[in-house]
Amino acid sequence: RLVAQLDRLAASLDGVVGYVVTDLTTGERVAAWLEREAFPTASAIKLAVLYELLAQADAGTLTLDTPTPVNRAR
Repeated sequence: RLVAQLDRLAASLDGVVGYVVTDLTTGERVAAWLEREAFPTASAIKLAVLYELLAQADAGTLTLDTPTPVNRAR
């Protein structure tokens, strides 16, 4: 049912979407749509950066109200 619903949603969008769903416990690929297409990351990469920023703030390794220079050596 999940695969059918994902495929239906992807096909109905006004635009192009691609995805791969993988079971992280087994590594089994559950579903994929346009998995071989290249997509520009555009603003989507910012979500991962923001997530990491908030995770580090939650862990107490940085504060959100203090400017911090980017260490390009990392």
